[in-house]
Amino acid sequence: MSASEVQPPQSYRKEEVQEILHLAIARKTEVEELSRTQLWEIAAELDIDADVLQVAEKRLAITKTTPRKKR
Repeated sequence: MSASEVQPPQSYRKEEVQEILHLAIARKTEVEELSRTQLWEIAAELDIDADVLQVAEKRLAITKTTPRKKR
């Protein structure tokens, strides 16, 4: 069965949505980085609320600056 014959499901789990969007954005852009403006434009196209996006940006910044605990 080829990829064109595969029927997409009617719904996706949250993790699947994130992965699909990640792959699609990666394919769309030829550069490794997107500007903050581009991020906000993508979010607007996806109807993501500005407040939600700001919270996500802050969480990412905190995650990147917080040292991980060794197990």
